[in-house]
This record gives sequence, structure tokens and C-alpha cells, in this order.
Amino acid sequence: MEDTKTTWKQKADKLSELLKTNPEAGEQVVYRSRQGLNDDPVCVPELVSEKMEANSYPDVVTAPPTDMVSPKYSWYGSTGWFENATQQQGTRIAGLEANIKTVSQSLDDLKKEKQTETATSQKQDEKMDKLIKLIAMTNAQIGTLLGKSTGSTTSTQPSQPTTASVVQPTSPVTQQPTAPVTATEGGKK
Repeated sequence: MEDTKTTWKQKADKLSELLKTNPEAGEQVVYRSRQGLNDDPVCVPELVSEKMEANSYPDVVTAPPTDMVSPKYSWYGSTGWFENATQQQGTRIAGLEANIKTVSQSLDDLKKEKQTETATSQKQDEKMDKLIKLIAMTNAQIGTLLGKSTGSTTSTQPSQPTTASVVQPTSPVTQQPTAPVTATEGGKK
């Protein structure tokens, strides 16, 4: 059996070279691909005498990808070149299976990471709730302690006089809340 890739690609290259050296040989290279199941070969490069802008059955204007062994053009449904060689298709299917396995493993890893993150987040939320409760209890205790010391109406007087001498004023003195009253000698300010 003849190597299909070599045949179609080499023939296309030869025809392209012929057009460069002898423009009268034809207008352009097209790729003939019939839709039947048993058409062999499935891609035949040929020269046409008139320039083609679009595909016209069975001739295709665009070349198939060079990595295809036995390219065939699909004229129905989603049009385009596809690989017709079963060995090449098997290789591509194996590659796709490997890609699917890799993507599936990545998806499983992401699910595990998400579960771990969710569990960690829940633990952090629980710790934060406990910390907030502890802060609230501490604030309540501080408030209680501050309320007892500032809310008391009794004041304590020192049992011993201080080093400064206290002079009783002769007239009543009114204390102003903003300015402290100081007593000096003779009761004058």
C-alpha cells in the first residue's frame, strides 16, 4: 500500500512548484475530496484552470492540515477536513483519552481542595465566633468593673492632713466644675 500522506502532500507540493515555474499550467491547486465511503484516495491535489474563491464539490480551496495522513473533506453538517486513516484516528483518540483522564484528575483535585477550603473556612468561622464571644464577655466584665468604681457616691477623705495647710474661707465659696478652687494665705485668691 502506498503512503497516503506522502502521496497527497508530495503531489500538492509538486503542483505548487509547477505553478511557480510554469503559470500556464493552471490557475491554482485545489484538493479533490469526494463524499463516498469507499473513495480512495480521499484527497487528490489537482490544478484547475480558473481561480476558485470558494469550495465547489468535489474541489476544496483550502489545503488540509499537513499532519493528516489521509485527509477527507466533510461536505455535510459541519464542513471541514477530518482524518480518515484509522491508525491516525486511533492515535488521536488515545491522545484525547489521556487528555480527558488528566482533566478528570485535575477536576477531582479541585474538588478535594474546595472541600478542604470549606472545612478550613468553617473551622475559622467557629474560632472567630468564639473570639467574638470572649471579647463580648471581657467587655461586659470591664464595663461592670468600671461601673462599680465610677458609679459610687461615697468619697474617701484622707485620715491625715496633707502637707499644704488648709485655710477656711470667711465667706462661702462656690466651686466651678471647670476651674479648680485654690486657697491661699488669708483666704484670698
